[in-house]
Amino acid sequence: PYNFRVTSLYQMLYRASSVRYIGTEAVYADTDTNKEHPMGVVLPRDMDTSSVFDATFAFGGIPALNTVDLTGITGFMNSNNANLSYMFQGSFTDASCNDGQNSSVKMANAAGSVRASVGTGADLSYMLAGCTYLREVEMTNVANGNAAYLHYMLSDCKSLEHLKLDNVGMGTDTRLSSMAEGIAQKGFVRPNTSARSATYELVDVGSGGGSRMESMFARAFTEPTFRGTDSLGSYISIATGANAVDGATIATAEHMFDAGKDSYNYLGGIDLRGLPNVAPNSVTGDEYAYAPSLSYLFYGCAGVTEANQKQGVNVSPEDISCIAFAPGWYFGSVTDESWMFANCPNLKKVDVMDVCHNAAVNMSY
Repeated sequence: PYNFRVTSLYQMLYRASSVRYIGTEAVYADTDTNKEHPMGVVLPRDMDTSSVFDATFAFGGIPALNTVDLTGITGFMNSNNANLSYMFQGSFTDASCNDGQNSSVKMANAAGSVRASVGTGADLSYMLAGCTYLREVEMTNVANGNAAYLHYMLSDCKSLEHLKLDNVGMGTDTRLSSMAEGIAQKGFVRPNTSARSATYELVDVGSGGGSRMESMFARAFTEPTFRGTDSLGSYISIATGANAVDGATIATAEHMFDAGKDSYNYLGGIDLRGLPNVAPNSVTGDEYAYAPSLSYLFYGCAGVTEANQKQGVNVSPEDISCIAFAPGWYFGSVTDESWMFANCPNLKKVDVMDVCHNAAVNMSY
């Protein structure tokens, strides 16, 4: 026999419109008591993707897709320059994808699982963009090679209620621009209730050095009930964990939570205690030269009443009902803070240090 290995998954299941499940565990209908007919597509755990470079549209065009779980595949597409862009284009676009249970995508140890070791140049741009009714995304150890592209990866996932990213995009010079722009939109995401609130948790994401985070969550979180109360409000947390890189900085965070001209961001807590300091971009050969900017950072954030640096490390993210910077977070390299807290109608107090440390900083508006 021959050791046959493919280099492409391009359009592998494209427009397989009846598929509801893709993963490595066989799932059976309740009526299939003899477990003879697995539902959906069952992938082999030992599936060899070490030479696969292209997975564009691999699982695209499946409007009612409910569950994708790739965590059982060892080292999914860990080659350099792996292209996972538009991988789910046109899927999760029918509301029926949530019939029976929340729709979800899970991925682990993929597209460069080890920081700065493999997966250089991995492209996950637009991977889940426009998956309108997708509710849950979890990624662990993904796209950690240098110069990874994650821009617009989750953009316009309007129904996204739960996001967990752990050790993602931790190489140097990672693009997270507009990564989750337009998620969690009023009319799509379900309103908070006494038993359920939406949560967005990022641990060791994009903090390997030189990353771009501009507009990362712009136009997002527009559901008014997200504000809630201290115990029921939705929140986002950016934290450091076991894979943190000491002294790493990011190039820019401008417009990161900018709600836009005619909308508001209603998150009840914005926990940025793990956000790296912003410093001048010094990546060699970069085609973009970003000034270290925080302009429009919180423009239109209507769900918070205070910004401070007083939250201790032992305070849980769900207990934070403000904009929280880490104590000692350094503003000294920032050159533009214009419109930083503008159009925040419920903001009553800002208690942060050294925001004007740089004599040349633009603090207009």
